[in-house]
Amino acid sequence: MRTAAFVVAAPSLMAVTLFAFALGVLAGALLRRTIPAMVATLVTYLAVRITTEESLRAHYRTPLIRTTDPNAGADQLPLTDWTVTDDAWVDSSGHRLTDSEKTDLLNTIYQESGSAPDGVVEKYLAAHGRRHYTEYHPASGFWTFQAIEAALFLGLATALFLATAWLVRRRIT
Repeated sequence: MRTAAFVVAAPSLMAVTLFAFALGVLAGALLRRTIPAMVATLVTYLAVRITTEESLRAHYRTPLIRTTDPNAGADQLPLTDWTVTDDAWVDSSGHRLTDSEKTDLLNTIYQESGSAPDGVVEKYLAAHGRRHYTEYHPASGFWTFQAIEAALFLGLATALFLATAWLVRRRIT
């Protein structure tokens, strides 16, 4: 869901294309100059698209949570699942460790072992009740995410077309 396959799937692609067109029409109506309208359209489109892809898409649905034993290295999620948070740990009570807590824990492990040979971190985590924590979206949610994103961009396109119609109509009268 973070690949080009998501971006070019039909529902999302059509909705995003319509959004870009509506954005260009509004920019043209507002600025009344072709090149500045094209630049404004491109900049705004990229800002909205990148923000959607990097910040919003992961929150369309609540991700599933998986905690695993640190020694279960081969027990990975399928490559088709979208991993949102992978490099996290939880303590024995289920509290997710912050980055500073994780750094402190790694410093403790390295100080106790003198270095960090293979498996020392995992053994320490397992011995102290720590577990790996992963947030992910299963591949089965692909079409749901497509529908949500398509609805989002169709809604934005509709609002932009309505704003353009209002602006043009106001100028005519």
